[in-house]
Amino acid sequence: MKTLFHNDELKVLECFNCGKDLLHPPNGHLVFKSEWKDHQQINLDIRWVCKSCDHLYRHPYKHWHWKDLTDLFIPDVLIQWILGIIVGLHTKTETFSDEAMEKIMKLLLIIFPYISKEMTKQQKKVFENLHNIPRYMGGLG
Repeated sequence: MKTLFHNDELKVLECFNCGKDLLHPPNGHLVFKSEWKDHQQINLDIRWVCKSCDHLYRHPYKHWHWKDLTDLFIPDVLIQWILGIIVGLHTKTETFSDEAMEKIMKLLLIIFPYISKEMTKQQKKVFENLHNIPRYMGGLG
């Protein structure tokens, strides 16, 4: 079975500007271009950049803000960040453009293998079986 992590596109995280590797070792920033409208933060774009290039987002863009990428390699920080996004979406205090949401999902798929543990044989079997069951029946298919 082919898993998400066999996709070569999900094995690299390069600076949006200069192409520097941000995974070995983990470093850099996530920069978010956001605007506020009716008490809602609208995330229009997300980019991952090295710390040498993040100055490009300080001026003239006043709507860019940062998250240290290395923090997301700490499992507890990652899950709290994901839960924060879910709460923001649920309470409608935060939203993402389609492009920004795609980038968030790609980022999570890229960094997950670096913070997760190896699955046991039994867990791999359950994982495979869940892909054969439709979501509406509790599976992942």
